[in-house]
Amino acid sequence: MRLSADPVMARLINLFNESATLSNAVDWLKSVHLRALENREGAEALRDDVIRFLNDGLLPDGSAVKHVNSDGLWIERDGVAMPLEQVSDGYRTVTALVVDLLRRLHESYGGLGLRDDRGAVVCDLPGVVLIDEVDAHMHVVWQQNIGAWLTRHFPAIQFLVTTHSPFICQSASPRGLIRLPAPREDRRLEHVSPELFNAVVNGGADDAVLTELFGLEHAHSARAEKLRADVADLEVKALLNTATSDELRRYEALKATLPTDLGELADRRLRGLGVPR
Repeated sequence: MRLSADPVMARLINLFNESATLSNAVDWLKSVHLRALENREGAEALRDDVIRFLNDGLLPDGSAVKHVNSDGLWIERDGVAMPLEQVSDGYRTVTALVVDLLRRLHESYGGLGLRDDRGAVVCDLPGVVLIDEVDAHMHVVWQQNIGAWLTRHFPAIQFLVTTHSPFICQSASPRGLIRLPAPREDRRLEHVSPELFNAVVNGGADDAVLTELFGLEHAHSARAEKLRADVADLEVKALLNTATSDELRRYEALKATLPTDLGELADRRLRGLGVPR
């Protein structure tokens, strides 16, 4: 028996076949549109509800779902409409994800029951949703917003999400960050400590990636790391009046290539003093 032939197991197929989400979502919308044209009861309202839901702040840059027809779901951006299959990976991934959620909820409950809640279109139906690597193909702006959007618009759904993105982690609910062991690592999955949770969720992206959860030593490239070290060494010499004229010129040239925010200045001072970061 094919996995997709079983109605229960079919709900898991897109965990193993990414393209299944897109094709199934579009096919479902086309079938809803066809039923609407046949004046089937509730079909027109369902189609319009899905479009209204998708157009409630999901797509960035002024993009919007234009309509559904026999060719599929059409996205309009800057006055140009294209079928979902022809837009960027990020648009396809996010749109297909939300349509697939609405489809599963409709199949399970027989309706969506959308309501307006303080300016947002909300679906209150409960459920548990597994999403593997939700950040795949997403621009960082989407990574930063998708968690809040999903929990705002599906308030009764528990999302279990795997990710390598600090922006996705920042959407975690209290005690919602769980660290999985690496392959062949002798440890159990565990909730992160409150201190680590606060650093990741309430700090900046730079703070998050430098925690043990992500394991980076610094939030910039190896080339930029060497540049910072060189500038710090030359800055110490300049402060101690031991730098040669060539070193001072090199110091000014290198310094001009670095950011000038307070964090960067403090980092250079610590490097020059030999203080561990």
